[in-house]
Amino acid sequence: MRRMGWNRDRLAGAHHALFPGDQKPELAELDHRDLLIHMIVKRHDGSLAQSDAGHGYGLSVNHLAGNGGIQLFFRNLLPVVKLHGDRYSIMGIMKGVVLAGGSGSRLYPLTKITNKHLLPIYDKPMIYYPIQTLVDAGIRDILIVTGGKNAGDFLRLLANGKNFGLKHIGYTYQEGEGGIAEALALAEHFADGDKICVILGDNIIQGSIRDAVDEFQRQASGARILLKRVKDAERFGVAEITGTRIVNIEEKPKRPKSDFAVTGIYMYDTTVFDKIKTLVPSGRGELEITDVNNAYIGEGTMTFSFLEGWWTDAGTFDSLLRAGNLVAQSRHPQPAPRVMEKVNA
Repeated sequence: MRRMGWNRDRLAGAHHALFPGDQKPELAELDHRDLLIHMIVKRHDGSLAQSDAGHGYGLSVNHLAGNGGIQLFFRNLLPVVKLHGDRYSIMGIMKGVVLAGGSGSRLYPLTKITNKHLLPIYDKPMIYYPIQTLVDAGIRDILIVTGGKNAGDFLRLLANGKNFGLKHIGYTYQEGEGGIAEALALAEHFADGDKICVILGDNIIQGSIRDAVDEFQRQASGARILLKRVKDAERFGVAEITGTRIVNIEEKPKRPKSDFAVTGIYMYDTTVFDKIKTLVPSGRGELEITDVNNAYIGEGTMTFSFLEGWWTDAGTFDSLLRAGNLVAQSRHPQPAPRVMEKVNA
């Protein structure tokens, strides 16, 4: 049996639907296990009807024929609980994965004694920024994938995530440097069938990805990536767009077919791990995340959003400096210069 925490909105919706009238206990007295027990009781009474008394919440049940008695409980059209026999899974939970491995060779000698993702970006360690991006998007279950000789420093720095309002952070270790996709493969057990939002540990953004995460939550399956219009697209993976669809992603093309760079933020369903297992190393001996994304494109399940605000990585000396300056400017915006009016005598 797998149990995960519910957010308060989800508890309130189920609470309202399951306990009508004056018999409703206080929400504070319940947790998700109490609600699920009542769901199971309701199941044996027939079906759980849609219930909404103007509070914006509704709960319903759908019996899935031919699936061993599996039922899906829905809250406002989104699946919440999958019930099969005496076991259940809480659904609709997005997990976060921060990829913070690699040797950081382009930042040597700064990385001779520490991991790149622990270097400072203005007033915080680099790793703080991608974690905060996930937390601001409503993601609370987060895994850090790291490697190298300084992996223990992440635990000393982040502990269980208290500084981010988290109760727990997971950690796993990547041996060697087999590429982004290989690092992501280490998160399969952590994902445990749920959707994931993956962010590269050196990607720093100004805006929020909350809307994109919400859109992907409503997406039945597949993947979603975030794109950003840039002037130097040849430095990045570039998305070729036809109409409203991405038809291909080309890695660092000499002649880009668009100016939309693929940022280091990716959202995947559980099939991403099967796709990774089919990959073969590229010419540089790594499993490429671009190949994963093109696999989704090939099956027609890739979607995209545009990233608002500035975006930069911090993997070179120049980009490390740029990231620090951008963060500083966003924290302390400079007032617009005063325009002196000429006064005629």
